[in-house]
Amino acid sequence: MGKGARIAVAAALVLALVGLATWWLLAGRGEDASLAARGDAATTAVGSLPTDLADGARGAPVPLAEEAAVASVAADLDAVAKPEPGDPVTFTGRVLDDTGRPVKDAEVVHLPSDLLREAAGLADPLKYWFVPWERLARARTDGQGRFTLPARELPPRKAALLDIDSGNGMTRGSIDGSLPRLLVLHPALEPALFHAFAFARGDADVGDLVVPACGAVAGRLLDESGQPQPGAAVRLSIGDSPEQRPRGWEILRDLPCTTTGPDGRFVLGGIWNTALTVEMDAEDFVPERRKANVSPHTTVDLGDVVLERGGEISGWVFAEGGAPIGGARITVRMMSGPHARSSVPDAAAIEESMTYWWGGQGYEAHTVSGADGAFGVGGVSARLTEAWRVIVAATGYEAALQADVKPGGPPLRFELKPAAGIRLRVLEPGGAATVPDASVVSAWRLVDAPELGPEPWRISLQATREADAWRLAGAGPEHNQAIVSAPGHATTGFELPGVAPGAALEHAVELPPEAVIAGRVVDDVGAPVEGASVRALPPEDLPVKLRLVRVTTGADGRFELRGLLAGRWTVGVSAQRCVPAAPVLLTPAAGERIEDVEFQLDRGGSLAGSILAHDARGVVGNMVLAKPVQDVAPPALAQAAEFAMGRTQAAGGGAPTTVTFKSVIDDRGEYLIEGLPAGDYEVTCHPGAKAIATVTAGQQTRLDLALHELPRLRGRVTSAGAPVENARVVAICTFGNFTDEAKSAVTNAAGEYALVLDGEGSDHGAEVYAEWKDTKTRNAHIDPKFDQEQVVDLAFGGGALQGEVVDEDGAPVKLQVTWAAEAREGFTRDDDVRVDQDTDATGHFRLDLLPTGSGVLMLGKRGYVGVTLRDLEVKDGEVTTVPRVVLHQGGAIEVHVGGTSGDGKDSAQQRYLVRVRSLVDAAWGQREQHVKFGTTGTFPDVPAGNVEIDVLKPVGPRQFELFRTVPAVVVRGETFEFDQPATE
Repeated sequence: MGKGARIAVAAALVLALVGLATWWLLAGRGEDASLAARGDAATTAVGSLPTDLADGARGAPVPLAEEAAVASVAADLDAVAKPEPGDPVTFTGRVLDDTGRPVKDAEVVHLPSDLLREAAGLADPLKYWFVPWERLARARTDGQGRFTLPARELPPRKAALLDIDSGNGMTRGSIDGSLPRLLVLHPALEPALFHAFAFARGDADVGDLVVPACGAVAGRLLDESGQPQPGAAVRLSIGDSPEQRPRGWEILRDLPCTTTGPDGRFVLGGIWNTALTVEMDAEDFVPERRKANVSPHTTVDLGDVVLERGGEISGWVFAEGGAPIGGARITVRMMSGPHARSSVPDAAAIEESMTYWWGGQGYEAHTVSGADGAFGVGGVSARLTEAWRVIVAATGYEAALQADVKPGGPPLRFELKPAAGIRLRVLEPGGAATVPDASVVSAWRLVDAPELGPEPWRISLQATREADAWRLAGAGPEHNQAIVSAPGHATTGFELPGVAPGAALEHAVELPPEAVIAGRVVDDVGAPVEGASVRALPPEDLPVKLRLVRVTTGADGRFELRGLLAGRWTVGVSAQRCVPAAPVLLTPAAGERIEDVEFQLDRGGSLAGSILAHDARGVVGNMVLAKPVQDVAPPALAQAAEFAMGRTQAAGGGAPTTVTFKSVIDDRGEYLIEGLPAGDYEVTCHPGAKAIATVTAGQQTRLDLALHELPRLRGRVTSAGAPVENARVVAICTFGNFTDEAKSAVTNAAGEYALVLDGEGSDHGAEVYAEWKDTKTRNAHIDPKFDQEQVVDLAFGGGALQGEVVDEDGAPVKLQVTWAAEAREGFTRDDDVRVDQDTDATGHFRLDLLPTGSGVLMLGKRGYVGVTLRDLEVKDGEVTTVPRVVLHQGGAIEVHVGGTSGDGKDSAQQRYLVRVRSLVDAAWGQREQHVKFGTTGTFPDVPAGNVEIDVLKPVGPRQFELFRTVPAVVVRGETFEFDQPATE
């Protein structure tokens, strides 16, 4: 059976509703100790990375699975590559490392501004997308670190930068996307994005781009027989985001990537200096993830990573009637989350429209069917989850889904039904003629899926232009919608008729003539305002929602809003150096032209100055905030400010109460805040700068700000007086009963660490500790202060625990030993100590660096009765020897309950609580579990000998009463089967 290329998805573009993003993420965020690296990864110093690493460390981003999405992205990329839109610009500059040395062969990539992306049809309202880096303009640095990068750009759109408090939430303005950015990539440097501040000043020379040096992660991939795995992808697991996200992580996280060589070895460079998760994926193997603490100029060696060879899910895809479908898109996805329920209407189409980014141990795989309709996906784990779901989709067909699929099972068979379609004709009012040049802006069908959220799920329809109509494929039996536009006509949303599955119908819509709102924008002395942004928010009562319409005024201050539908439009205007004006309501009729609408913008004052800082480079991009001294900003100003940012609501609605104006420190260490209403402002800049300034309308107030040094923390980590290398030092802040990681660092060969905290006070750091080899030091108190450095040395305890584990015949047993202790003095309340280790070939184990005090030793292995030793005392500087532990082979009990499990309100009543109690091993005690009607519950590793099985029936919510006790005898290595009828 032919296979397509398998892609384990570590990340994917979130294409559906923002409101569902939370459980998408939660679907694969769980941590699994069995996938974490055992012990401590070796760390070796490196002077420089291999010269060939530059080509291997950066692979192409993980491709999207859907062919249609790939085709769409390719079309958008072609639009970027065209001579228009944008004006020619050549960026120049120099790349330096953090010691000031020029960097040769660094790659510099132009990331276009949002303006250019919008003009090229690449606008993304979610602001969360995979960037097609490989298709963007780029250049390499020469021996002096210099680069010359030809590109295209549009003049920057200058708008107010604001934070708006709405009482129930905060809207924070950002310059991300307002300017072009330059990405610097090099295998020995952290990935870094730089805003082209010089471009906003009309200069294309961006000066020196200083990028910190980074470390690398190395290892070798082997199969279970020790054979190397060449050509495997090695990248960051972008679903496992670092707790301290480096700057640029959100947009750059899919870039660091390499592949294994013929010997299975890899070196992954060009990554961030922090605790990262590295994902390794070879075809027909289960993706493996390992954590690594990366620090500059070092390589973390993961050693030999043995991959699990998963099972295969295979099958065929046919059309109704039996014709094979080649090129069908197959997704194999873990069964998890509410989206896994196949009972949701249009579940397959919903699943096809979803993409994920997986973390922890979760993943999915993709392939396409061959010409004969056959497909096969290997590397599917039966260990991580017993069942998977398979989604199949093909252009022109309805998607199909099969749930509870187990790897290694019989081949699947899919028969796809033809997609329903609508042939949409766009007519002039009255239906006399077809509208020339009409376009379907977008089309979709809505699916009510309460289990996925309160809002209907939107599934896009494929729109294809024909001679005198548009064909919309994938329509549903109800709730089909489309937005249509044409020159001289109003952009209009239409409710379309439902279509029976597999059927097609023709439908006509009449596109009304456009309404036009035209006028001009002037300042408070009547002079025209060039470059003002005029926004029109559509009527709220439309059955199909439209996007806002935005234009910019010319040199004469005039504007024209075209393509408007009849109704109540909320129109607002804003401009640089002016105070935002409150929006107004205008109600044009169909085909009406409203002329001579005049907006007056009052000239605002401005604040400008230089930033005086110990580290000038470190404060570029920091915010300078100007908040009105009065507690509450005028509601009209707040509403106008919100409208100016595009966070729009109709006039008269509940306006926000507080507005904070702000600016970003540029590459020259300067800031400028414009469009401020006259008055007094509290001006702040992190870290530590605060001043009061008075702003006068039409004038600039100069205010230089002196920043403090951030609090610093340094020290040495030791064990028994010797330095500990590669220990992770963590500063935490506390909030009541909760703790949060503030900053972390890794010790060098001398055991030394250094941390720079984000601010002063306990909110930025209250305690610090070190962790290494699954254990940790006691917490030490810290008191961060600006311009100060604290020295805190940390030491691991010297206690150890050792012992031996054998079976009943005295043979050594290979198993995992776990030592656990509750949090004690010096440890945070939510930070219990847990240390795992495997016994060696002789059955011996030794756990070192354990904090002093009592704990519990747990030993267990499938097939043996587990042993728990309590109140073991660990003493500093001493070795505690555990008496020889003998594991006895146990048996199992299977409890089958008759009947059929029910759904709904009574399902809680359709189960029994079953308890198994050993009469020969008091230490084992008893175990219990709920067993639903029609299912089987298994009690493994039960001590051999006499037991009692208690069956309790439900008598109320979470209430059970005993109605039956059955004696039984468990035989070593055998399973005792017990049947319990659903009714007695």
